[in-house]
Amino acid sequence: MRKSKRLQVVARVAELREQQQLLALNKIKMTVDQQQQSMNQLETFQKEYLSSGAPLSNDAVSVRNLVNFSRFMQDVGQASQMQAQQLLRSNEQWQIENQRWLHLHSRRKRMEELIENAERDEEKERDIKSDRENDDLWATRNHDSAIKR
Repeated sequence: MRKSKRLQVVARVAELREQQQLLALNKIKMTVDQQQQSMNQLETFQKEYLSSGAPLSNDAVSVRNLVNFSRFMQDVGQASQMQAQQLLRSNEQWQIENQRWLHLHSRRKRMEELIENAERDEEKERDIKSDRENDDLWATRNHDSAIKR
């Protein structure tokens, strides 16, 4: 089996690995996007709730309403912090997976270059072999014709 054919088998495996990594990368990207959307929703909700002053809109604000409002806002703040941490971890995971994909992608590209080089070398070898055969044939014919004279 020619070198270029053997390399093509290896290149196909490299391509499959790259595609699998790309699928994993896209899956993590979807998770990051969902978490970002959840984070945005929490922030929007918190801003809207604060700006509306919902429990504080009455003239007679009770201590109980203030305590409940404070606890609620604290819970929303904690949820936002937890979501931000999850988003950060997911972004870090995406960066790691992206680096893996870049590595596999460059490996596959290099493999393609090796195949092209091997094919060029094989073509050169075929040309040289053909030239030698033609030279030998020409030399044999000339040698035979010189003997007949």
